[in-house]
Amino acid sequence: MGACLGGCPDGRVKKEGQCVEPGLFDLSLMYFPFVITTIIIICLVFAAKLKKKATLVNGKKHLFSTQSSITTICALVAPMQTLATIVQFVLAFYYGHYLQFFLALGVYLMIFCINVGYLYWLIKNFYSKHSP
Repeated sequence: MGACLGGCPDGRVKKEGQCVEPGLFDLSLMYFPFVITTIIIICLVFAAKLKKKATLVNGKKHLFSTQSSITTICALVAPMQTLATIVQFVLAFYYGHYLQFFLALGVYLMIFCINVGYLYWLIKNFYSKHSP
């Protein structure tokens, strides 16, 4: 009772002081679902950019895209960024990493304040008769 084992049993590997099965290493897990989702969104935006609209310019057929790619990427990636920050501060609080909790909460509040400030600026400049 209380004696330390020098090695791991057969079929297991020592990693960070614990005996684990070789198939359970960190690289086999998908760590960044938000990054993967963001990459998929960006690929979809650029695939949609390939769709062109045909018009006549000086009697010749001209193909152009009506999509603004940067605006579309920003609009679709922003919820992923916000959700990733929320998950980060919730998990940091859950696991007791309070410094990371407060840092992630500060980042989330900064994102929130920037969005509210931008919304106010947008309303003031484009819908001035409706703003206070």
